[in-house]
Parts: sequence; C-alpha cells; structure tokens
Amino acid sequence: MSRGGVAGAKGKKKGATFTIDCAKPVEDKIMDIASLEKFLQERIKVGG
Repeated sequence: MSRGGVAGAKGKKKGATFTIDCAKPVEDKIMDIASLEKFLQERIKVGG
C-alpha cells in the first residue's frame, strides 16, 4: 500500500492573528493596557 497521498495532505499549521481594540475601555479607564499586555504574554503560548 502506498501512503504518499496521506503524507501530502498534512501541512504546517496556520497561525491565528488576533486584534484587540482597547480604545473605549482605556478612555473609560476600565482597564490598563500594560497589565493586559503582560497578562497575554504570560498566559498565551506563542511560537511553540
């Protein structure tokens, strides 16, 4: 049996890009952007 077709179907995973618009919460002083950035860097796995 040949599995050449199956190996070709697998590829690299595509990364997701997220954009967070923090304009309104910052204007209302509901959240601090520096704290949010620190939280995201500590909690979200990037590049591995």
